[in-house]
Amino acid sequence: MSVLNPISEEKVTLKEVETEPSLLRKRLFLRSKPTIRKMTAEDIAWLWAAYKMGSFSQYNLPEMNESDFKKFVVMKVVPAFHEVDIIEDHNRAFSVKKGPVALVTTGFDGWRLEPHVDWFKWATPKNVLRGTVAYLQKSRWRKDVGVVVVRSLDETKNVFDHASKYGVTHRRGRIPHGDVRGDEYIFSMNGNKGRNK
Repeated sequence: MSVLNPISEEKVTLKEVETEPSLLRKRLFLRSKPTIRKMTAEDIAWLWAAYKMGSFSQYNLPEMNESDFKKFVVMKVVPAFHEVDIIEDHNRAFSVKKGPVALVTTGFDGWRLEPHVDWFKWATPKNVLRGTVAYLQKSRWRKDVGVVVVRSLDETKNVFDHASKYGVTHRRGRIPHGDVRGDEYIFSMNGNKGRNK
């Protein structure tokens, strides 16, 4: 089925209309949208639970007890980044149906925002997609951000390729051996400040 575009009188297929990024985002967030908020002291308990389940294993952290872990988060993680946020979304792991599913640490130099997300072990693929799209959508509309840059490894690039269908990022290139763990893929999107340049 096709419809006439009233502005240009070109035929537009229904499939093209249904895959418009804004409509895809609307469908993704039809019932609810993930919450992105600053990390608070109460969230350290969730980080501890995620650590005990192996959520941060890629960092090769030493074995820590709860007290040492809290000190590590407060003294090493929080001061190392410009922002530390939590993504909350609906998940069956929570009795209240919504809770923390990811930790976002962000570098920011006044122009470039570079988020890094650590998904907790209980985050579902739907949490990952919804959280990624919501976070990037929110970031690109911030007035103080010129560009949002995401660096991804091979095992996570598909998430960002899929998120690009929602209009929140674009793949810019690949750096062979750009990371000690393998190739690095670069995704970016202009921020609100960058739209005026």
